[in-house]
Amino acid sequence: MFVESFFHREQIKYSLQQGVYLLPVASSDQGLQIGKILLTGLTDNKTAVFLSGGKTPSPIYQQLAREEKFTPGVVGMIDERFGEKFHAQSNELMIQNTGLLHYLTMRGIIFHPILQGEEGIIETTTNYDNQVRSMFSQYQSLIAVLGIGSDGHTAGLLPDNSKFQITNSNSTKYDYVSAYEYADGLYKRRISMTLLGLSMLDLYIILAFGEDKKEAILKMFEDGSEQEIPARFYLRGENKKKTILITDQDLFSYE
Repeated sequence: MFVESFFHREQIKYSLQQGVYLLPVASSDQGLQIGKILLTGLTDNKTAVFLSGGKTPSPIYQQLAREEKFTPGVVGMIDERFGEKFHAQSNELMIQNTGLLHYLTMRGIIFHPILQGEEGIIETTTNYDNQVRSMFSQYQSLIAVLGIGSDGHTAGLLPDNSKFQITNSNSTKYDYVSAYEYADGLYKRRISMTLLGLSMLDLYIILAFGEDKKEAILKMFEDGSEQEIPARFYLRGENKKKTILITDQDLFSYE
């Protein structure tokens, strides 16, 4: 497999855990370095890359902007907190602050944000669903940078997320992107790629660092529903073969 040959070429240590590529690292710094190597080495101008927010991937985005070796065909987003464009808690603002958006502009690489302007959450969601479908059809390789929350959430999909889904089409069953309204948090309304949308991707690079993530990762590998632990999605069917989990937590015994 191409990913395995890449690991060997770059001398990246890995093991298989229930079919998932598990990359154990000694520290988050080492994990971030490996994540950067994967993103620069596995992407080219035929690749669409989808970025997530949060604090964890920020140093990778900074390095990509600084080293100027990241050359995908297009860049999109996994999820976003709904609100005004570049609001204080937006993932797009975080990505911009790393310098990556400036780098993409300088290199002529198109970036597709989720938030566009004055549209409401339904119109914004529908527009981004259409944009994602367009990227899926135009690019040969689809790669995502993702994380796992301490509650087992991934992307903008929190536990029991289906209860909070805001209908943005005649059949949410076929949405690649959907809107959700949660009970807690400053930004309760979120727009995220759905599990169906995520299933269309070719590779998931998952970053999970810190002791607070250990229990969630272990639960991810346990039997149970995705409604309880959304990250169990990565253990479903063919998804496991597309999942690279980079973590500094000692989860399993290695021989």
